[in-house]
Amino acid sequence: SDVMRCIPGNAECAEVLIGSMRHLTRPIMAFVRLSEGQVIDNMTEVPLPVRFIFLLIGPAMDEYLEIGRALSTLFSTMDFRETAYQAMDRRDLLNGVNDFLTNSIVLPPGDFDKELLLPIIETAKLKKLNAKRRSTRARSQNSDRTNDQDRRPSQVSKILLTQMSTSSHDKQDEDPFQRSGFVFGGVYREMRRRYEHYKSDIFDAFSLNCLVSLIFMFIACLAPALTFGGIIGK
Repeated sequence: SDVMRCIPGNAECAEVLIGSMRHLTRPIMAFVRLSEGQVIDNMTEVPLPVRFIFLLIGPAMDEYLEIGRALSTLFSTMDFRETAYQAMDRRDLLNGVNDFLTNSIVLPPGDFDKELLLPIIETAKLKKLNAKRRSTRARSQNSDRTNDQDRRPSQVSKILLTQMSTSSHDKQDEDPFQRSGFVFGGVYREMRRRYEHYKSDIFDAFSLNCLVSLIFMFIACLAPALTFGGIIGK
């Protein structure tokens, strides 16, 4: 019960069965993925639904236990579990094993300090995370290109026609040589078109940078004027 409290409610398990039989001449193995997890009595230590079953039987040899340990280690990784859930044939499972071996760090037997191995493990995790980000970015870019290519030509033409008509109307409104039909119409139209720019020209001068520059230029011009003015006056 204490173990079940630490396991998520939707968890599923994989059963690895290893055995030996004397009358067999070669090993036989099978990997089964159930369509839905099934709770099988007296098969697992905890009552969890079994989703994957791996069976290996063969002549009496000690290497079979190592194969079972290796497969259990594979199922302990998230990447291989995702591969096992989505695999369609044996080739997909083999690719998942190859990916696991590529991302694994193999060290020769020896006494290694755990503190020395932590930077190596963190560097490997960072490289793996960057590779996943690059692949995700590449997939998003490809999907954006596909959406752009799937856009209908009629929609593009409608957008272009709308933009052309809008730009033509803007050009007609901004034509300074077009007759307005009333007295001082050109001046009124020019003031209306430039009013917002005039407002910006006036209020931009009161910014902090402009005021500092104005005071500096005033002092720079005033000092020589007073100096040389007094000299010339004498």
